[in-house]
Amino acid sequence: MAHSYFHIYGKQRCKFCSKAKKLLKDESVEFIWSDMTRAKPTLEILKGWTTWETVPLVFHILGEKQYFVGGCSELESYLRGEESEEVEEVEEKSPEE
Repeated sequence: MAHSYFHIYGKQRCKFCSKAKKLLKDESVEFIWSDMTRAKPTLEILKGWTTWETVPLVFHILGEKQYFVGGCSELESYLRGEESEEVEEVEEKSPEE
């Protein structure tokens, strides 16, 4: 079975970022938290790649594949097993794209 975990990109003092972390902790799901508070240029690149405008940006990493889940509400639905049109596999992109 492929290694599975989540990666959350968010900011300090973001209530939805805190909620996303709590959801995963409550489910005992492994995750990585990246605080983007002082990394605005990098956060803007991530937002551009995903076409998502708010934080958190939540990814599900499943083995070698990465899936963009969305934000906090989408994560809640995803964890409940509800289908979402937002979840899609993320292709690796070079910084020039």
